[in-house]
Amino acid sequence: MFDNIGNKIKGLAELICWIGILISAIIALILVFAGYSDGDGLVLFLGIAIGVAGSLFSWIGSFAVYGFGELVQNSIEIKKMIGEKLPPDDGKVNDEKLFKIKAMKAAGQLTEEEYIRAIGNLK
Repeated sequence: MFDNIGNKIKGLAELICWIGILISAIIALILVFAGYSDGDGLVLFLGIAIGVAGSLFSWIGSFAVYGFGELVQNSIEIKKMIGEKLPPDDGKVNDEKLFKIKAMKAAGQLTEEEYIRAIGNLK
């Protein structure tokens, strides 16, 4: 149920987007036909505006949920990559070198990738 949650969140964002677009299109069609049959230009324009704006806002509104799903998915992948690269904590790691590497990382002298590589080389 909670496996691959990042992709599920992104799929939900897409579903919400398409439902919003569909609802906007249905309301727009109803207003366009009502405005056309009555000869009311304002209702006709309102129908077109709701179709365009509603679809656009639905699409833009799904960005946050989709982005959150992307963050979840990427953080899971990063966690897996770090877990594979870190040495097991069996007491054999040279504490002095580890301290220096952590200090360099804290000072901004190492990127995240360099830090992981340096930790992985300590054995």
